[in-house]
Amino acid sequence: MDCTCVTTGVICAPALDDPKVAVVAGVDLNGADIAGHLPAELGLLTDMAMFHLNSNRFCATIGFVGTFPSVVFSWPTVKLIDLRFNDFEGQVPQELFKKDLDAIFLNNNRFTSTIPESLGESSASVVTFAHNKFNGCMPKSIGNMKNLNETIFKDNNLGGCFSSEIGKLVNVTFLS
Repeated sequence: MDCTCVTTGVICAPALDDPKVAVVAGVDLNGADIAGHLPAELGLLTDMAMFHLNSNRFCATIGFVGTFPSVVFSWPTVKLIDLRFNDFEGQVPQELFKKDLDAIFLNNNRFTSTIPESLGESSASVVTFAHNKFNGCMPKSIGNMKNLNETIFKDNNLGGCFSSEIGKLVNVTFLS
């Protein structure tokens, strides 16, 4: 096994195209108290399925488009994006909700602007937006999220518009 695969926070698995080869399938740096910038080279990890960075002090910088770490868009197999408890700010790209993800955790950052209308295109069962600076209304497209079980919007600057489309969410067990 490659020495990369025995490094704390790095999860390896057999490559989908060649099971004899181990590839980085996940990065789990939860609670590592790491500060600074994410390297653009993370985009080279094309077999990434899980990206856990919560409870650190990351911020985006050179190597990313905008302030959201857009490197996640270069991972075709990623299923979980966990950016909780960091210092990311600015807009969340529309593209995030167009990826085939199971869970998206964006809470406790400094994201601003409106929540993208593309939210309704998400296949995720869990999406958290809590404790940011989102404004405007909850997107009407939320009613199109057939897999959504849990979503949290609390502690943002969202207006008083609560879309009737929310009634289409038949699988939701928790909404805050």
